[in-house]
Amino acid sequence: MQKSSWRTALYFSSFGFLVLLILIIPLSSISMNIRVSLGISLVVLFLWITHTFALHVTGMLGVAALAVSGVESIGNLSRYGFGNPAVIFLLSITIIIACVRHTSLIKRSTLLLLLVMGTHRKRIIFAFLLIGSLLAPFVTKIMIFSVLLSLAQELIDREGMQGKSNNFTKALMLATLWGPTMGCIGSITAAHPNAFAITLLQSISSIHISSFTWMSYGMPVLLLSILPAYGILSWFFPQENQFLLGCDKKAVYTELASLPSLSKKEWAIIVILLFVILSWVTTDILSKWLGFPVHPALPALIGASLLLLPPFISVPWKRIEKDIAWNSIILVATASAIGVTLYHTKAVNIIADALFPVLHSLPVFLQMFSLVCIAAVLRIFMSNNSAGVAFLVPTLLALAPLFPMSTVSFLMPVIILSSAPLFPPNMGFTNAYSYAQGYYSVKEMIAAGSVLTVVILLITSVISALR
Repeated sequence: MQKSSWRTALYFSSFGFLVLLILIIPLSSISMNIRVSLGISLVVLFLWITHTFALHVTGMLGVAALAVSGVESIGNLSRYGFGNPAVIFLLSITIIIACVRHTSLIKRSTLLLLLVMGTHRKRIIFAFLLIGSLLAPFVTKIMIFSVLLSLAQELIDREGMQGKSNNFTKALMLATLWGPTMGCIGSITAAHPNAFAITLLQSISSIHISSFTWMSYGMPVLLLSILPAYGILSWFFPQENQFLLGCDKKAVYTELASLPSLSKKEWAIIVILLFVILSWVTTDILSKWLGFPVHPALPALIGASLLLLPPFISVPWKRIEKDIAWNSIILVATASAIGVTLYHTKAVNIIADALFPVLHSLPVFLQMFSLVCIAAVLRIFMSNNSAGVAFLVPTLLALAPLFPMSTVSFLMPVIILSSAPLFPPNMGFTNAYSYAQGYYSVKEMIAAGSVLTVVILLITSVISALR
C-alpha cells in the first residue's frame, strides 16, 4: 500500500475512533443530537488541521454529514452558510480587486511613493509597513497587499535584483506582507474573516459589533504594533546600503510625467473605491440614517456591481471570473453552517465547560493572553482564518457568561486577530503569494513572524485587561 494510502487509512481510523468514543461514552446528561454534532465537528476540525482534503471539500463533507445525521436540515444549513453576508463580501471584494489590478493605478502609486519617501532603504521599508497597516483597515488586506507587492516588485526590478535574496529584498517583502496583515486588526472590512466573525456572532446571538466598537479595540493594538514590527525587521535584516542604487528622484519624476492622463474608466474606479471606503467607515451613521443595519457587504456589493456596468467596466467578466476565489467562498459558507450548528445544538458548551476550570483561576491578563494564544495556535494549525473563526466564535460565546467581564470585552481580543497570522506560508493567500516570490525562507518567515506575533498577542492582552 502506498504511503498516502496508509496515511489516509490512519486518519479515517482516528476519525472513526473519535466518533465512536463520543457516541458510546455513557453521559446521560448529553443528548445523542449533541454527541453527533460534536463528533462531526471534531472530525471536521481534525481534517482541517491535518489537511487530508482541500479545506473547502472538508467543509462540504461536514455540512453533508450534519444533514444526513439529522442534526440539522439542509435548508437551515444552507441558510446558515450561503446566507451569510460574508460570502457576498468576499465575492464583491474579489471583483473590485480584479478591476483595480488591470489599470495603471498601481504603477502611478509606485512612482508617487518614491517621490514622497525618497530612495533611503530603511525609510522605504518603514513606508511599506506603515502604508499597509494604515490603509488595509479601509481598503482591505488583499487589495493593499496586491498594490504593495506590485510596488515592491517594481522597486526590485529597478534595482536589478530580480530573484536575488538579500536583506533589503527580504525586509521589503516581509513589510509588504506584515503591513496589510497587521492592518486587519484595525477594522471589520480589512478582510473577509473579520466580516465572517461578526456575522457568525450576530447569527447565533443578539450581539451586534459595530465598526466603531471594533476599531476602538483594534486600532490601539494596530498602532502600537507598527514600531515593534519595524524594529524586528531591522534586527533580523540589517541593511547593507543606505540608498537604492537603481533610481533617483529626477528619473522617477520624469517617468511619472511621461504617463498618460488617467482614463475615464480609471477615474470611475477611483470614485467608486472612495464611495465603498467611505461607506465602510460610516456604516453606523448610515444604519441610523437608513433605518436598517448596513453590513460591510452592502457597499462592497454596490461597488462591485457598478464596476461591472457598461460605462465603467474595464475588464471582461470572463477574466474576472478566473480571479474569483471560489474555494474560499465555499469554505466561508460551509464553515459558517458548521459553526452555527455547533452553537445551536449546545455541543459547544462541552468544550466551554472543559476550558472554564483552566482559565477561571488565572488573573485577567493571563486569561486574555491564554485565549489569544489558543486562538492563534488553532488558526496556524488549521492554516485558514475562516475555519478557525467557525470554531472559536461559538466556543467563546458559550464560555463568555462564565466570566465577570462583558461578553463583548471577552470576545473582542480574539475576534480582532481573526485575519492576522504572519506565518506559516500556507496560512492564506497573502502569506502563500508573498513566500512564493522566493526572497525569504520558511525559517526566516517563521522566526521573524513568531517574534512579532508574541508582541501583538501581548499588546492585545494588556489593552484588553486594562479596559
